[in-house]
Amino acid sequence: MTTPAETVSHPSRVWVAVHARKPVVVISRWIAGLALIAVLWAFPTAPRAQTPPPGFGGLALSRDLDEHLRTIHDRANHLAVAAAGIPAATAAALSDIAADETASPAGLAARLLLLWLGGWLAERLFWRWSASWMQRIVDSPLDTARQRLLAQVQRLLFAQALVLSFAAGACLAYLVAAPSGAAGVMALDALLAIVAVRSTRALGRFLLAPGGARLRLVALPTQAAWRAQHGVTTLALTAATGLLWAAGLRSGGADPAIADAVTSLTLLLVALMVPAVVGLVALSLRGPDRRSPRPAALILGLVPIAAWLLAQAGLPSAAWATLVLGVAPALSLALGDAARTVAFGPNRAGELTREERIVARAARNVALIAALLLLAERLPGADGGWARR
Repeated sequence: MTTPAETVSHPSRVWVAVHARKPVVVISRWIAGLALIAVLWAFPTAPRAQTPPPGFGGLALSRDLDEHLRTIHDRANHLAVAAAGIPAATAAALSDIAADETASPAGLAARLLLLWLGGWLAERLFWRWSASWMQRIVDSPLDTARQRLLAQVQRLLFAQALVLSFAAGACLAYLVAAPSGAAGVMALDALLAIVAVRSTRALGRFLLAPGGARLRLVALPTQAAWRAQHGVTTLALTAATGLLWAAGLRSGGADPAIADAVTSLTLLLVALMVPAVVGLVALSLRGPDRRSPRPAALILGLVPIAAWLLAQAGLPSAAWATLVLGVAPALSLALGDAARTVAFGPNRAGELTREERIVARAARNVALIAALLLLAERLPGADGGWARR
């Protein structure tokens, strides 16, 4: 019998005692494995399904890509054919709309002008009544975060109240002198388009404040702020005009394919105008002490075009995802800048403190999370409940 002392003094004996049984263990495992295989082989099995031989998965992707490219090509040909009939369809729709009006075409134009005049007068009256309110906003102190927040809230309320005053005056005029039939529907669509454009313009002025750097929420130079404001207004006006045109064609009984073509071409025009607007704003940011965001601006400008192409390829979910994921970073940067400006005031030095970076990053993250939730609501198979949760 080996004593503990001998075991410690002779470690080779321990190795021999342990590893001498290894062949036996290995042989027993092999025998058990062979027995298991024999048992499984004895049981009958269902015939195996015939599977195609493995191939290159990229072929399926190439076929899908080719199919989507053909869809875009066919859609482009369809838009070209429909665009050729837009002038004749527009003239016919205008004739049908004017035929529902008992008065002459001049009387119809006078009624439409009266609707716009009612909104303009209501807006002028509100402007005169609220001039002192606007002056208080301009002269309000901006020393503390509470004062800055109160001033910005008043600016937003004033801008929206101005738009609502125009809408209220136009609606009152519509009740008094609304055209009949399809002309009345067209007039109401025109008023809604005007209100939408003015609301977009008011929101742009709230964020950019091109006429007053003291109340500006987004850190842009004055020239860049003016260019961004004009660009937002132009894009909104172009989109509203095209969509109103398509609505008029539908009201006038035109071919739905032609009305859809006007909508698609309007969205394409807006998508092509976005890179020009972004490029003009980016050119205003160039300077010896400022780095120009040309790559990011180029990517942002191409996002609407990519979304339009995906929509024409029959991929609405992908188009929506591209649009949301492309615009969300720009909006998050603007909201982060606005939150930092309200919390700490405008930073004219260029270098942000640690607290400013934390506030701006928190606001950006909130905006990005909201964009992701908005994206999840439109995913295929989403019921809406889990995304809200």
